[in-house]
Amino acid sequence: MGRILRITLLAAAFALAGFVNAAYADPVTNGEFGYPNSANLNNWNTVGTFYDSLNGVVNGITQLGGTTPTGNELQLGNDPGNGPAGVSQTLTTAAGQNYNLSLYWGTNASNASGNELFQVLWDNAALENVTVTPSAQPWEQLSFSVRGTGSDTLTIQGYSYSGYNYVADISGANSSIPEPCTLLLLGSGLAGLVGFRKKFQAA
Repeated sequence: MGRILRITLLAAAFALAGFVNAAYADPVTNGEFGYPNSANLNNWNTVGTFYDSLNGVVNGITQLGGTTPTGNELQLGNDPGNGPAGVSQTLTTAAGQNYNLSLYWGTNASNASGNELFQVLWDNAALENVTVTPSAQPWEQLSFSVRGTGSDTLTIQGYSYSGYNYVADISGANSSIPEPCTLLLLGSGLAGLVGFRKKFQAA
């Protein structure tokens, strides 16, 4: 009986650890676009009319000012007449969990309305929608609270008549704490097994 209880306790512990790890896992893959290795768009799909001469991954964009991100940078420079271009990724999320999605954004030019667009979309719903940049914008970190459904699509796109939009360090690592009631149930079950084992040994 003792061996069976030990195996059961071990399995429960692994299940609890796996649940917590899944809830905290970063669903975004290659959010630094290949950094610290060569710049690339691995795991990302391009969206819109993605001209390689205007859009792609670069590194070392420091002239924007602000807090310089660590990763390589996605450069988006489509002309408004060509429509927005960008990247998307289908993410495996924990259904019902809230994620703190974050990224760095900046632009090196000023644009009037109609000449500038920068969007962050979660399942086609706009989290960020910049349509005017009266002056160059230094690097800034944008953060959004999003809810996972099990499979979600993150899209980042835009255009700029003058200059480029730059994006870096995309992450969803800081997810919300798993549902308290779920953890309580798992923890209570594990504690109950421990108590039963002690009682069995004392008998």
